[in-house]
Amino acid sequence: MLIAHQPCTYLSYAGTAHWNKPGRLQKRLQALEFFAALWECGIKKICLENPKGCASPVIAKYSQEIQPYYFGNQHLKTTWLWLKNLPPLTYSFTDNLFNERTATEKPEPIYTDKSGKKRYFTDATGGYHGEGNSTLKRSKTFPGIARAMAEQWG
Repeated sequence: MLIAHQPCTYLSYAGTAHWNKPGRLQKRLQALEFFAALWECGIKKICLENPKGCASPVIAKYSQEIQPYYFGNQHLKTTWLWLKNLPPLTYSFTDNLFNERTATEKPEPIYTDKSGKKRYFTDATGGYHGEGNSTLKRSKTFPGIARAMAEQWG
């Protein structure tokens, strides 16, 4: 099984403001080529994880959209999963006869940025944007999502 968290720098829609900068097109095409190589690598079970971006639908449509708070982490960060021969991750917003609740309440905004836009996401380690190497911190997988992958897919 392959669970890949390939770099999203040149694929994510969050970076569209930078897409036309010199050199970015080539890097985006290389990132798409890498994504495609992972998707077509011949391993039977594959999960590719990335935020919203141009890999869907260019390479393949994503299979599942999840949020960290679905799995117990008090954050809002849309994550797409491309799944090959793996079931979607299951989660529950309530305790019921068949499942225990996995989700926390939908988070409130953590802060408001300079433009007035409400922000819901810091990073997987709890730091805010702009603190230290925030790009590296924001790229970390949330523990609840990783735990769900390990428990549900073995």
